[in-house]
Amino acid sequence: MAGSDGIVIGAKGPSNTGFQDPVSEKPAIADRDERSNPESLQAGVQRAEMLRKGWTKQGLILAFTGLFLATLAINFGDYSTQVYTAYTTSAFKRHSAMSAARVVGNITRIGAYPIIAKLGDVFGRAEMFILSILMGAIGYAIYAACENISQYIAAGIFEAIGSTGFALTQQVFVADVTNLIDRGIWSTLPDSLTTIPTLYLGTIVAQRILDHSTWRWGWGMWAIIQPVCSVLLIGTMFYYQKRAPARKSVSESLGWTSTDKWWQRAYNLLWVQLDLPGAVLLLLGLSLFLVPLSLTGSGNSDAWHKGSFIAMLVLGVVFFIAFIVWDAWFATKPFIPYRMIRNRTVLPHASLVH
Repeated sequence: MAGSDGIVIGAKGPSNTGFQDPVSEKPAIADRDERSNPESLQAGVQRAEMLRKGWTKQGLILAFTGLFLATLAINFGDYSTQVYTAYTTSAFKRHSAMSAARVVGNITRIGAYPIIAKLGDVFGRAEMFILSILMGAIGYAIYAACENISQYIAAGIFEAIGSTGFALTQQVFVADVTNLIDRGIWSTLPDSLTTIPTLYLGTIVAQRILDHSTWRWGWGMWAIIQPVCSVLLIGTMFYYQKRAPARKSVSESLGWTSTDKWWQRAYNLLWVQLDLPGAVLLLLGLSLFLVPLSLTGSGNSDAWHKGSFIAMLVLGVVFFIAFIVWDAWFATKPFIPYRMIRNRTVLPHASLVH
């Protein structure tokens, strides 16, 4: 059975397809308190709620086909470009700097998770797919053109943001459009099915590129391939977002009026919606805490005798505590809602993950 503004569910209900029925399924996007007051949701979440009600079976098939295609391109790029790392750094004669590049990339990935999640809640899922693909493409383009290790590290920052943002937005999108029973299988299928062939074919393709061209083209071609492979996914999402019932503009979702001045809108976007103070405190806390831990270890334990490492660690803890205080008592739209901090289920799982 199919409704004009819903998803084709099947004869026996939504569990046959794994997708949510906007009528019979409660949304997975917002929690119970927020569903009772939709206006309290951030703009991107409101748009995801409206998009969920506008999906059809055909639309979801196109969207998931696009998701599989985009995920294939992302994973293919990740595995094939690992072959070029040694060739790239040997061109600079700076193999010793690779450890610093890895540290910067890992810290960027960790810091990107909460930022991308917040941006997705404010601007929307399709917009975050665009941002992630764009950042990844910029990273690959810089890799292809880099002439020194500083440019190589800068490329790694862009690529880390792009790959992390895509992976996170992928999981959020799947959670938006699937029911709880089947969410596990649908959230793992895109990466599972695309990782198997790319593990084997990635190195083969990379070697063929090195045989017939250079490592620069090996990096640069993914700046073209990945955006092209993402067109179906992003185009489908924007199409159904445009025709979603009760669709609102970005300004309406953000609560802006025609009488608001530019500085009022800027304040609302940066200070309230994006929680810029919280973002700065969180990034400073994570960076200052993780840098000394990453640069020390069993092979470099003498580094703890340096005052700079101890100072960074202490400042990281201070900034992180300041972030928790800000989000719990001062932020209007916090990164981590206080109700989640008090949740006895969330905290143990978060501590196990990290």
